[in-house]
Amino acid sequence: MKVLSYFITIVLTAIILAAIVCLKFPSVNNRVARRRIAILRTSVQRKLEQQKESLIKKLDAFANVTAQDRDFAMRLLVETDRSASDVVERAQQFIHPMNLDILEITDSAFVLLSSGHFPASAGNSIEEKCSMLDESPAFLMDNIMGDSVATLQAKVSFAIAELPFYVSGGVIIDNEFLSRLMPLDDVYVLLKTGDEIIGGKAIGNIGSISDIEDQRIIINSKEFLADTIAVSFQGEERDATFYVLSKVPGPLSVLSIFNLK
Repeated sequence: MKVLSYFITIVLTAIILAAIVCLKFPSVNNRVARRRIAILRTSVQRKLEQQKESLIKKLDAFANVTAQDRDFAMRLLVETDRSASDVVERAQQFIHPMNLDILEITDSAFVLLSSGHFPASAGNSIEEKCSMLDESPAFLMDNIMGDSVATLQAKVSFAIAELPFYVSGGVIIDNEFLSRLMPLDDVYVLLKTGDEIIGGKAIGNIGSISDIEDQRIIINSKEFLADTIAVSFQGEERDATFYVLSKVPGPLSVLSIFNLK
């Protein structure tokens, strides 16, 4: 019992001392806050890179499986029947198990053979979009079922009987995608493209947003720690920025420095 009391006394003393330090020296707490948001920004960048790596692995795997599919090759190259179900329905069969929002197979001229998200588009050309994609995942605005949406996509090649084909696809940048970038429950990630802000659902509808000053931003009259990650969208001149937001720590949050790595 004495050991427990002694331990509690030490913890309370440490908390009180930390509070006194923060109240007397606010710059200490500011340094902790800046360090925290810098670490969180790095964590979000790492998670974003992991999403890109995961996307390439999925597309590569799908391309390899499709290249070895006998029925797909037979209908396409031997019977030359592009309307066969083994061809046009292939992307549909894989898009949801792969957890993708966009999945397409094209020939060497970038004419759609199969679309997972818009099956009726088979036979259309997506050359313009494919010209902006390669094996490095990129951000671009895409028309998905009549809506212009922000996406992360890539394109990989494969061959059947030495004839080239392509698989392209990716994910829509929405609240679900942005939530996968959040390293902690009290950290929020938004994407601002032009005047549009994606991801505001996590903190409520955004009515107003200020510029960042001294690593802080005001959203809907509420202050957050903030940092940014600038990105470019293929074929677009608009500015695009990921905002990494965290609740502003109170005086006792100097203790959290021991949990930051």
